[in-house]
Amino acid sequence: MQIENNVQRKQVQYTKMFLNQVKSMKGLSGSDIMVFLVLKCFENKDSRESYPSVKTIIEHTGISRGSVLRAFQKLKDK
Repeated sequence: MQIENNVQRKQVQYTKMFLNQVKSMKGLSGSDIMVFLVLKCFENKDSRESYPSVKTIIEHTGISRGSVLRAFQKLKDK
C-alpha cells in the first residue's frame, strides 16, 4: 500500500509539473499543447531529450503534419 501511495504521489507531482509548464507558455493552441504533452511523454527523464517522430506525434494526437510542424516552431520559440 505504501508503494502505491508513493507512485500515485509522484504521478500527481509530475502532472502538476506538466500543467505548470503549460500554464507558463502563453499563446499556445490546443494542438500545440497536445504536441508538447506527447514530447513530454517521450522525454528521457535523465537527459530531458525527446525525439518521437512526426508520424508518432500524429498517431498520438490525430492532428495534421502541418499542425505538428507549426507546434514545433511555436514551442521552440517559447
